[in-house]
Amino acid sequence: MKRILLVTPSLELHGGVCEYNKMLIKYSKHKLIPFELHSTLYNNSILKLLFFVSDIIRFIIFCLIKKVDIVHLGPSLGKNALIRDSIFTYISKTYNKSVFIQWHGWNPNNEYLISSKHNSFFINTLYRADHIRFLSLTFKDKICASGYSNNWSIGNTFIDDDFLNISEQKSDCDSIKILFLSTLSKNKGIYTALKAFSLLNHKNISLTVAGKGSEIESVNQFINTHKNLSISYIGYVDGYKKVSTYLNSDIYIFPSLYEGMPTSVIEAMGLGLPVVCSNVGALPDFFVNEKMGFMIDDNSPLKFAEKLSILIENEQRRKDISQFNQNFVKTCFIASASVSKIDELYHSI
Repeated sequence: MKRILLVTPSLELHGGVCEYNKMLIKYSKHKLIPFELHSTLYNNSILKLLFFVSDIIRFIIFCLIKKVDIVHLGPSLGKNALIRDSIFTYISKTYNKSVFIQWHGWNPNNEYLISSKHNSFFINTLYRADHIRFLSLTFKDKICASGYSNNWSIGNTFIDDDFLNISEQKSDCDSIKILFLSTLSKNKGIYTALKAFSLLNHKNISLTVAGKGSEIESVNQFINTHKNLSISYIGYVDGYKKVSTYLNSDIYIFPSLYEGMPTSVIEAMGLGLPVVCSNVGALPDFFVNEKMGFMIDDNSPLKFAEKLSILIENEQRRKDISQFNQNFVKTCFIASASVSKIDELYHSI
């Protein structure tokens, strides 16, 4: 059994990376020791900087006094994350620790950060990692092209086995319920979802919006000024309430502008929802268009409305997709099996 120092955002927070790390801790056969980043708890830039320095000092102390074999880092393609994890990689290698990186999010607008201008910095820091696990071959190709030459693998995000074991009788309802469950932000496509729904010319349909984020006030304003539309905002949902929200919906809409591998799409599929999503991140690596729902190449609300209409009008098609999606997720995205593969990588380092 190896001892892994798992560098993670505060586990008090919500989001895909925290959920991923919680499942690593739950299912790994190795000893995972969480190192929670205090700087992730603050939005104020001064406090964030102060706690960032504090995180570095604490990390050095951990490397000195904790007997760990591997440091596990989880960057995304953002400036702060890259600088932070580059520093942590450099410190880890200075103290002769192996480094495993699970690359999470990807923002095409930030690809300039790994351009040739910054190659020497990353080659001497972040790219000294012993192994990087990517969510997509596209991400791998871009990082390797920018100078990374050590071991790599392609993996996936996953959902808790227990998440799929919660059962609930779906309520009888004549209406078709469309669900948007994500952060309420522009980049997650909340306005595309709202506009697409407003374009649907069908009776007995509704849109449920779940989540929290910077656009809550604007979303509520949209709902209040479109009282002719059946839109309800239910706030942030978690645990059993989240499962219940999926189970009592018929179609999942996900018009995000950029992604890594979104957990919410996999959750929705695992609980039997057809998905209408944008062609972003690692989704095209596994999403089978028309078999799992529809993938759209641009974020046109009209295109989303057209594909939603196809599913609304065809109950049998929704049922066929539902069964296919459930079987696919149970085969490919269960946490226990996915973490077992990561355990093998830990062992090989």
